[in-house]
Amino acid sequence: MASLPLEKLLAPRSLAVIGASEKGNVGGRVFRNALSAGFNGTIYPVNPNYESVDGHRCYASLAALPVVPDCAIIAVPAHAALEVLKDSADCGIPSAVLLAEGFADAGTDEGTARNERLLDLARSSGMAISGPNSMGIVSLGRRFASAFVNLPKGLQRGHLSLVSQSGGLMNAVLELGRNRGLGFDYLISAGNGAVVGLPDYLDWLAEDSGTSVIACVIEGVRDGARFFAALRRAARRKPVVILKLGRTDEGQRGTLTHTGSLAGSDLVFRSACRQAGACLVDDVDSLIETASLLLSCELPKGDNVVIFSVSGGATVLTADLGVKAGLTFRPLPAATNRRLQEILEVEHPFNNPMDVVGNPRLVKGDNLRLCLEAMNDDDAIDAISFVLAMQRDPAASHEKLMGSIKAFAPRLKKPLIVMSEMTWHWRDTPPDIGAPVATTLAEGLLAIRHLVDYAAWRRRPDSPPVMPAAASGLPAHRGTLAEHESKAILSAAGFHIPVAVLATSADQAVAFAKAQGAPVVMKVQSRALVHKTEVGGVEVGVRGEADIRAAYARLTDAARRADPTGPLDGILVEAMAAKGPEFILGLHADAQFGPVILLGAGGTFAEMVSDSTVRMPPLDAAEAREMLDELKFGRKLLAGFRDLPASDDAGLIDAIVAFSRFVTTHRERLDGVDMNPIRIVAGQAIVLDATLILR
Repeated sequence: MASLPLEKLLAPRSLAVIGASEKGNVGGRVFRNALSAGFNGTIYPVNPNYESVDGHRCYASLAALPVVPDCAIIAVPAHAALEVLKDSADCGIPSAVLLAEGFADAGTDEGTARNERLLDLARSSGMAISGPNSMGIVSLGRRFASAFVNLPKGLQRGHLSLVSQSGGLMNAVLELGRNRGLGFDYLISAGNGAVVGLPDYLDWLAEDSGTSVIACVIEGVRDGARFFAALRRAARRKPVVILKLGRTDEGQRGTLTHTGSLAGSDLVFRSACRQAGACLVDDVDSLIETASLLLSCELPKGDNVVIFSVSGGATVLTADLGVKAGLTFRPLPAATNRRLQEILEVEHPFNNPMDVVGNPRLVKGDNLRLCLEAMNDDDAIDAISFVLAMQRDPAASHEKLMGSIKAFAPRLKKPLIVMSEMTWHWRDTPPDIGAPVATTLAEGLLAIRHLVDYAAWRRRPDSPPVMPAAASGLPAHRGTLAEHESKAILSAAGFHIPVAVLATSADQAVAFAKAQGAPVVMKVQSRALVHKTEVGGVEVGVRGEADIRAAYARLTDAARRADPTGPLDGILVEAMAAKGPEFILGLHADAQFGPVILLGAGGTFAEMVSDSTVRMPPLDAAEAREMLDELKFGRKLLAGFRDLPASDDAGLIDAIVAFSRFVTTHRERLDGVDMNPIRIVAGQAIVLDATLILR
């Protein structure tokens, strides 16, 4: 669809509320919200049943309006909504907010047909249409409301903007955010997102000067590639925090009946968010905590976080929860450790997280300021966190500690985060101590992890290089290629392939094996027999002329039994590779995100352990290494598992990057690639088996 006039939808200068009334229905609430927002433009109520609404002249139709408004807010039921939308288009109104449900969300033939009519109208008119099945749009910063959402009293204007496909959870974020004292700018109920979708909202908010952090509650995406690109663009400008719904089979069934979205693969979605720089959270509380920290903190220069507490038990709990959150606690630098020991009059060195051995030591004199000063002066420390054993009714010592933080915080050149250990009342009234306050230990540590990860992502190059693959023509065939065909293509593209021959006679197989002077692997080759092991089409470690001839006969016979009429290309005879850790590297066509690269433990381990991760191509070496680091079992394989020799990761990293170039170059022809296993031998990644599927 052509570029949409989003400024008319998200920064309108005039509004028409179709269905406005003096009742408490949707139309009445929309009109009163529009009035109470402090809108600087003109608001036109439209309803043939009223001459005036709340003292404002009411118009019988859109055609009767004195001017063409920027945006039509359509607050009528689904059966009438499309007619009103057509009238809006005929009048030249450039944007609309469609509130009614009963489109794709209904899951009925009637709803689907209604949705198609909506899309046809949007294409023909070029209108920017938000919804349907939406609660509307509010901007506290621009002082307009095109929504029937009930805004909590005392909601502050600020720099957090929210896009939610769930109306109910949008209300939850607003209520909890208000409790935390967060200020909001845009509040966007995206609904079905039939026309204006998540990528459009992300692009707008990325450029919006009033938005510092973007929060999203997402049930599903339709165009994953477009969403991924928009998310990556937005995250380059400002933090994006995402709560994804529908991560389980049960949850996915709920999304289909709610907004008509397909929740899709959780692994692919999470990997896409990580690759695009978004902070992915699992619940509303974590969304609030993470967004709050990102709003109030400068990004750290590195990932070395030092945490200290006055409680030994809290220190241990912090270490446990921190590791669970994904934080790595490095030892305190020696010089700073000695300085802290002197300040706190402790003879033993401190660990990280650090127990300061009781509240009195920290409260004594100016010790807290001196400790903060010591950590602030150490450039090897990137962020500091203080776990405060805070009671609901603070003691004098607690008041002194908070006063010290407030006095010294402006002089810090790195983030300082205070976390509550003993009280929940900071959820309602976070104290103003000049530093961000996390209201629980677990959520605070997760928020710190997101802060560190996002800062690391921002330090990376803007985008990975896209480089052409080595010349390798793809055959005109459509469908699955045999192993020898697939390997020929991969070899031409620069991948390491074992020395082999496609034998069409036992004599050829024997001659090749004699030339190698070592055991060989023999495999049936046919496009119709991809899963060769299942039909008895593979023999390993074959040596000696008699055994090779016998194996050739058995394999040929197995192929004929499995597929009596299909073509048999021959028997692939291949030099056996030395032992080494094995991986699977492939290309999968995801229903939402398109081509994704998959990496996991390979060979027999692929069936024994669930250990894989994915990324969207193209990739650079840093992202390839990050994929490998995410494997729970893969690193163990490289370190030397059981009788396998240890190997460095350079060869595998190179293979992942080369594969990314290959699939990027040929993405229009590739439906799938399966290289399983790739064996790491003497640091080199060797493709032992491969299948390409061509469009």
